[in-house]
Amino acid sequence: HTPNILNVYLLGRVMQQVPPIKQVAARLERQANFLYELFEEVAGISPLVENLSARSTTVLAWQGKQIIIQEMINNFLKQNIILGKGYGYWKNTSFRLANFPAISAQDIVLLDEYITENLK
Repeated sequence: HTPNILNVYLLGRVMQQVPPIKQVAARLERQANFLYELFEEVAGISPLVENLSARSTTVLAWQGKQIIIQEMINNFLKQNIILGKGYGYWKNTSFRLANFPAISAQDIVLLDEYITENLK
């Protein structure tokens, strides 16, 4: 198959405009650590993955009683912060938070402010 030269060229141009992946990965790791520490102070929840070395830096997950998790999901939604629900066995007792490059530092600040003011 002949590669689509235009798409290859455009991808190269886009890659010139974004930070190197090592910088992006380092930022996501810092944010993940910050978020895990931030949520440690919220009563009634704990990280879904207890093993620190096995935790994801891009999809962070916590667990708790169903009523606490549902209340958190609803309260965050009122602030336009979407927490994903868990899957399968953990569907009602866990939530997930995206930590992707598209999540800005300002988004993290808003999350921090909301947790500090309402959940600590």
